[in-house]
Amino acid sequence: MNAHRTPRPILALVILLTVPILLGAALAPYAFNGLQALGEHTDALGKLTNARFERVTSRIVMILTALILVPVIRLTGLWPAVRAGLTGSPERWRALATSLALGLASMAAVFAFGWINDAFVVSPKFTGWLPFTGYFLAFLAGAAFIGLFEEVFFRGIFFGALRTQLAFPVAAFLSSVFFSAIHFFRPLYPTVIEHAAWYTGFAIIPHLFDRFVFEHDVWFALTLFMMGLTLSLHYERRGHLYTIIGLHAGWVLAMRTGSQLFDRNHEVFPVFIGRSDTLTKGLLALAVITLFFIAECLRARRDRGNDRLSG
Repeated sequence: MNAHRTPRPILALVILLTVPILLGAALAPYAFNGLQALGEHTDALGKLTNARFERVTSRIVMILTALILVPVIRLTGLWPAVRAGLTGSPERWRALATSLALGLASMAAVFAFGWINDAFVVSPKFTGWLPFTGYFLAFLAGAAFIGLFEEVFFRGIFFGALRTQLAFPVAAFLSSVFFSAIHFFRPLYPTVIEHAAWYTGFAIIPHLFDRFVFEHDVWFALTLFMMGLTLSLHYERRGHLYTIIGLHAGWVLAMRTGSQLFDRNHEVFPVFIGRSDTLTKGLLALAVITLFFIAECLRARRDRGNDRLSG
């Protein structure tokens, strides 16, 4: 019984990274062909019956990942630590509010800089502050969910599992690479698949990241990587998830709100701000996230110095 309960974090990660993809590849052809057959009889489900094979496969992989997530978490043995990291206290709630405000303000400042320099113009979609408040509240709810879910998954579980076996720099680096890469998990097969054979799902595995275009996506990938490092460092030092949930949610909230409020003028600062309405593909967003990382490194160095002096 004790052996059965022995945490196996690395095995859990291997299962999480392989089983959904392999099983999804096996199931996708049958799901896709079934949807195609359904589309011959009804057009009421056009988004499903007209979906590309790659999209069907991605959705199945996501569903399978969600289904095995609980047993995977149990296998890591990390759930008690994650639950402790989610336990609330007045100090942690203040940390959540402060970090949310900092994340929001940091990216809002980038949008303001762009607006002042005509890199952003107010969108025709903006019809007044009262309707916009509704969008903001919806974005706030979505950002809070993303911050909670992704920090539990990427830092609490993925980084946490690696951290049980590896030194912090290695665990933070590997988990940040994964955090960045997974955002580009968008398979694109070279040709359009009209009818899937049993092996078609496995044939697209080499193309899982083919939508990644280096010259367009490199800054976004680096920004995500630095986000991963920064949030891992915060989690390592604080031992709870409130600060990183707040930062993550604040960044997401600012980017979604800004993309609703502004339209991008691509002729101004194409590299510095990027060509995305959400700031995710420019040097300035990367610089902001990097400053957060440097600030936390400096705080860690100061705290180590204080500990030596008090000792």
